[in-house]
Amino acid sequence: MELKDFIRILFEKPEEYKNVRNTEKAKFFFMLQRFSSIQFPVQAQAFNHIKISQAEVSDYWQQSMTKLYTKTPGWIYTKTKKVSEKKKKSEAPSDEAIEYYLERTKMSKRELNDAIKLFGDEAYDPIRKIESIMKE
Repeated sequence: MELKDFIRILFEKPEEYKNVRNTEKAKFFFMLQRFSSIQFPVQAQAFNHIKISQAEVSDYWQQSMTKLYTKTPGWIYTKTKKVSEKKKKSEAPSDEAIEYYLERTKMSKRELNDAIKLFGDEAYDPIRKIESIMKE
């Protein structure tokens, strides 16, 4: 059984849910908690305990959700961020501008590289301004 099937059975087919084994309920416990915390964060937090029976928590969610919903609610299917193509790396500023920037800010080349890894090409913005001033 897949997660999608389990969620459909949980909301739409209470008779089939009775036949789901406890191991299956425990298998999907984490994702069920995660989905439930979207709409019911207080109740979901109450079940975040190591010693709690995962199958019984799944039964609780099934009983309470079927009272509220006859079909799988829309908030279960949250939208995810689409993977976009990586932005082209722009050319690095000139070595003179980089050296001038590092000297003035008292940074090392390693710190600049770490900033580039952390912030991307935006870390070059002040250096590009210096480079444009140097060209004038």
